[in-house]
Amino acid sequence: MELRRFYFAHRELFVVPIEHLSERGTSDAMAEAIRRERGLPPEWIELLNQAFASYWVRAKELHARAPDSWFPPRLQNLCIVTDPAGTRPYYQPFHKSSWVLDASDFDPAGSNVELATYQLF
Repeated sequence: MELRRFYFAHRELFVVPIEHLSERGTSDAMAEAIRRERGLPPEWIELLNQAFASYWVRAKELHARAPDSWFPPRLQNLCIVTDPAGTRPYYQPFHKSSWVLDASDFDPAGSNVELATYQLF
């Protein structure tokens, strides 16, 4: 993973780049890097993947029903905030090509697939 240092360069957030996303979620290589670099458990990765897959299906259905009102599903760089005190709220690090999400959005102890999917929308 060539850009690993870039993805994890900041203590307060990390990036799941579009190159490591698909309609099913994150790549195995990125999942392993997240576990190693940030210590997030497999359950966290699983919820991220379930939510991304759910987002993809729902966005596709909504776009098919109302193409003038809904965007089709799309890959965006996911900027995952691990330290909210160290980041600016609502800041988009990659203008028009990233979503900012809290790591807690994918923590099974306090979240679920519905909440995590909602955050992706």
